[in-house]
This record gives sequence, structure tokens and C-alpha cells, in this order.
Amino acid sequence: MKIPLSEFGSIVIKLSLATALMLVTTHSTGRPSAPAAAQTPATQAHFPDVDAVTPLLKRAINLLGYDPLWDGQPHSRFRLSQFREIRAAGFTAVRINLRAFPYMDVNNRLSPAWIERVNDVTNAAISEGLAVILDEHDHVDCRADNDPCADKLAAFWTQFAPRFAGMPPTVLFEIMNEPGGPWSPEMWNKHAARSLRLIRASNPRRAIIIGPACSNDFRCLDNLTLPDADRQIIVTFHYYVPLAFTHQGTPWNPLYSNKTGVSWGRSGDLRVLESDFEIVKEWGIAHHRPIFLGEFGAYEQAPRAERIAYIGAVARTAERHGFGWAIWQFQQNFALYDTKAKKWDAEALRALFPNDANPRSTN
Repeated sequence: MKIPLSEFGSIVIKLSLATALMLVTTHSTGRPSAPAAAQTPATQAHFPDVDAVTPLLKRAINLLGYDPLWDGQPHSRFRLSQFREIRAAGFTAVRINLRAFPYMDVNNRLSPAWIERVNDVTNAAISEGLAVILDEHDHVDCRADNDPCADKLAAFWTQFAPRFAGMPPTVLFEIMNEPGGPWSPEMWNKHAARSLRLIRASNPRRAIIIGPACSNDFRCLDNLTLPDADRQIIVTFHYYVPLAFTHQGTPWNPLYSNKTGVSWGRSGDLRVLESDFEIVKEWGIAHHRPIFLGEFGAYEQAPRAERIAYIGAVARTAERHGFGWAIWQFQQNFALYDTKAKKWDAEALRALFPNDANPRSTN
């Protein structure tokens, strides 16, 4: 399924002619474009306002966070050709989880080979008509080591932002996934502002995604401080409520690793979901910021029928409140795609896209 052209009318009108031609050419050839060269700020002068970019994130999926692809291994779980399957299934965007810190040397210089792999992956997604979120995803390291993390995050955006400034406006930057741990909301506001300044030096008009501290918990939105003058920001939050249901049986979480059989779906559960999203919507209206649900899902140990009901309910509730969403995730765990069988979880796709799911196997 592709989004009807009528839904993209206002978006395409707001895109610059040069950008539109670039996107059409890339998509028609089916091949990634040449590596992105660093741009001067003036070349983004005609990037569309964030309100024209936000609808492209209507239905997204997270992927590639822990894939051997980043090490250049030939037997990676993900293949670039699968972006076509993702687009055909009904998704409009991908949130690519970048764990950049392991690819830095002792002086925090990014590996050129890793940068080229990011470039190839991004262009492959663009060539299939997908919007792309490039998400710095080293939150676990930052919870363990606060000060070095802040330096690495700044070093990352200092190098990464100008290198990818030549990407079209359908490529968004997300400053950092789930800031938390030792970073208080005040500390996160400081680090986010620093990274935003570094990005804006080379990407003055690109849409940037920023979420609150407390691991992007919506209950910390009131502590998020953003520059009023920068309106090219989309605010994100993650939703795994209740954790006892969504994370039951997860081996990495001692609180829930031995807990299974937790149910979800009673009327009270649905009321909580609705109330929580209403809080987020009201915050977005009050602060004049578009909202994006960057992660949600339930681990495979949750009761099957209730897991499917949960992801469907969260997606529908997000849509009713005007939020685009990104399901966690394509492969590995919380997965929508079976790598060995080379096929989608058809029930999960129908829950996400009840009117038009068209699951296919990968050739």
C-alpha cells in the first residue's frame, strides 16, 4: 500500500523544485543516489516547514539498531532490498537506530567506513520513497558514563550533521534516543541545546526530533525546554505502558524477566491509554509543537492475542490524536518480521493497518 497521492498534495507543493526533482529521480531509478556532500546552510533555504514534513512520519518502523550490517558483515540480518518490502507493507518512514559510539576512535572521530554505510542505508531507504529518521541511539552508554557521553554526543553531531546536510528534507535527525539515567531533565536540556546548535550550523532548516528526559517518557514533557525561535522541531515520546505487560519475559530486565501471563485490554487499560495520549496532545497544542510517537510495542512473551490488540490500539489512539508513529521494531525482538521465515507477522500488520495490510514475504 502506498499513501494516496491526494494526501501528499500539500507536502509536494511546499517542497522546493530542486528537492522534488531529486526525490523523483532517485525513486525512478531504484538506485541509491551518490554520497551526500556537505552543504552550505543556504542550500536548505527552501526546505519545507516542519508541518509539511510531519505527515511523512505517519506510519514508521524502527530498525537496524544492533545489526551486524554496521560492521560490514556479509551475513547481516537486514538487507537493503528489504526497504522495498517495508514500503509495500504500508510504512511511510523508517527510524534508523544508529549506535555511533562504538565506531569512534579514542579521539571521538567517526569511522569513515561506518559513515559510508549510514549513507548507503539512508539512500537505499530514500530510493524506495521512505522518509528517514537518523536516530542517535547510544542511550545505554550514556546512562553508564555521563561526562564522556556528553562529549561523544557533541562530537557525533559535529561530524555527522555537515556530512549529511546534502540529504533531502525527508531525512530527519533525532538528537538522542531515550535520554535518562544520570541525566536530569535540566542536564538533558543543556546537552540537547548544545547538539541542536551544532546541527543548525550546517542544517538550518532540517526537521529535528527531540524528546523529553526520563527515557522519552511523556510525563517529563513539562520539563523539556526548546528554543522558541526554532520551529523546525518535532517532539517525540515513547510509550510502553504498562511495562509489566509490554516487557514481560524480557531477559535483560530483572524486574520483568520472570513475569509472564500479564494481560491487557480491559476497559480501564483503554481509558489509561486515551488519557495519556490526551495529555501529550494538549502539551503539543499548548507549545505549538508537532508530536511523534517514536516507539511502542510489546515483547513476544506477552499473550499473543493481547499483544496484537495492544499494538493496534496504540496505533489507532495515536492517529486519533494526530500523532505519527513508529513501531518497535522490524527484526530481532518485539519483531514484526520473521528473518528465518522471510515473512511479516501478518496479524501484527493487520493490527497496524486494518484496512490495507498487504504482508509479503521477502524474495
